Amino acid sequence: MSDDKKQKGNWRLILLVGVIFGSVIAVEALRIYPSDFNKAKNSVINRVKNPNWGWTSFDEAEVSTTNTPIDQQEQVVKIAQSEQTRFRKTVWDWLELSSRLAIPILLAVFAYQLQKRDKEKDKGEQIRREDEQKAQAQLERELTQDNLAEEATQKYLDNMAQLLLNEEYREQLFPTKEQESILFLRICLLKLAIKLRLHSLMRYVFSIVEYSQENIEELFPTKDNPVRDLARTQTITILRRLESDEIRQDRIIHFLRDAELYQFIFENANLSGINLQEASLSDANLQEASLSRANLQKASLLGANLQKSFLSRANLQEANLWDANLQKADLSRTKLRKVNLLRANLQKADLWGANLQESNLSDANLQEANLWGTNLQKADLSGANLQEVNLSDANLQKVNLSDANLQKADLSRANLQEASLSGANLQEVNLSDANLIPKQIKSACFWDQAIYKGQWDWHKQTQTWVPQNEQAEQDNKKFIEELKQDKLSDQKRDSNCSSWEK
Repeated sequence: MSDDKKQKGNWRLILLVGVIFGSVIAVEALRIYPSDFNKAKNSVINRVKNPNWGWTSFDEAEVSTTNTPIDQQEQVVKIAQSEQTRFRKTVWDWLELSSRLAIPILLAVFAYQLQKRDKEKDKGEQIRREDEQKAQAQLERELTQDNLAEEATQKYLDNMAQLLLNEEYREQLFPTKEQESILFLRICLLKLAIKLRLHSLMRYVFSIVEYSQENIEELFPTKDNPVRDLARTQTITILRRLESDEIRQDRIIHFLRDAELYQFIFENANLSGINLQEASLSDANLQEASLSRANLQKASLLGANLQKSFLSRANLQEANLWDANLQKADLSRTKLRKVNLLRANLQKADLWGANLQESNLSDANLQEANLWGTNLQKADLSGANLQEVNLSDANLQKVNLSDANLQKADLSRANLQEASLSGANLQEVNLSDANLIPKQIKSACFWDQAIYKGQWDWHKQTQTWVPQNEQAEQDNKKFIEELKQDKLSDQKRDSNCSSWEK
């Protein structure tokens, strides 16, 4: 409802109340003083003709006056006494006074309300005009920004088109098939020589490299060159320029995919702090890229190569990393809540302090990964490879570890309350001071080969857990024997552990 409508409604209400109130007073006055109505009416008329303000009360009184004429000889000739009756002020007189006072007061109030309404109306009109001006200015700014973004996008596409159409630049952007085949063959020969320790073959490969120092880049093309650096820099610049424009960001990414630049343009790129929320980066090559503090929330990174990438403190919540390669990636203190890491490769990845709450790590490879202090509450780790993983001080409350391989993993001081260990491999797992109950332990495979008591250290050379003292080993053996004797904690049906038997 507008201000004008509100004002009209208020005035109508005041007028209605005034009419009703006046009518009630008049009816009550006539009912209470019917005999005095004519007197009061005459009194009002007389007061109007001959006003007299010397009155103080309601009741009626008589006043006597005496006239004594005196002659010229100062002798009293006649004494005459006359009586005159005068009414004192009645209720009707008070009503008369009230009406006289009420009219100017009501007129003053009415004038004040009109003035106030006009001021409020002017103020509302001014605010409306200011809002319209602000909205118009905002629209103009948005249109200007949109035009500038479109110009920047088109300029980038034109620049990249020039690089692609220039044969010399294109050769630097894309290695030829001949170079790729030769490089692939030489790398395979070198790896084979190292693996088989064929020194003669190794010397042959190295002699090819030493043959001409000037042609090393031709024999073994480097990942980067000035043209590729230029293309990468322009791409990162335009993506940062379009951080709040997801549609144009997708246009750039689709262009890179169609132009076959997708597999190397982001490799080793500095994308720190970039906003790529909900971006489609499936199968992208982000190897060794810096993505620290980047916003990749709900981004699609299906099958992406993030090997050795730097993702510390990045936001990957609800992102899709199914089948992604995150081997040796730095994911410390990264936001990974509700992320899909199904069958992802996280071997030797650093996930220290990361938030993986409610994430899907089913069948993921976490071998030798660092998950110290990680929040894995309600995460799904069923069938995951957690061999030799560090889960010390991790929060594994209500986590699903069914059929997971935890062999030689460090789960000391981990919170495993309500966690499912059904069918998990606990061979040589360090569970000292972990929050577990007997039923959870006995639901796993090879639970009697795990460590539950004392302080144990990991010996790198022998790849085994070593007790710090004899007491630790004795306490652990005693605890396992007590578990074996506790028949109440036995499982009704033994877990299928055949898949872990060698």
